[in-house]
Amino acid sequence: MRKTESGRVMTHPKQHTTFQRFKLLKFWIQSFLGGVGKIVCGFRDDDGQVQENSSYELVYEPRQEEVRLFEIDPDATKRH
Repeated sequence: MRKTESGRVMTHPKQHTTFQRFKLLKFWIQSFLGGVGKIVCGFRDDDGQVQENSSYELVYEPRQEEVRLFEIDPDATKRH
């Protein structure tokens, strides 16, 4: 399963930090509870047009009690 999210294009380093710290955690919690394995996030400009896409894979390692989101390299699927 896949979850789709959207947000505003980030233009400042602080926006990236906030996104990683709060938004990705929220996405992870919602996805984990819903059994979703991949999150696709579209970033839109002020006119509402999607300018960028990022994909994140949901990873849970219960032994280490660690939660992580890994950004997926879009070119990785083209190498095969």
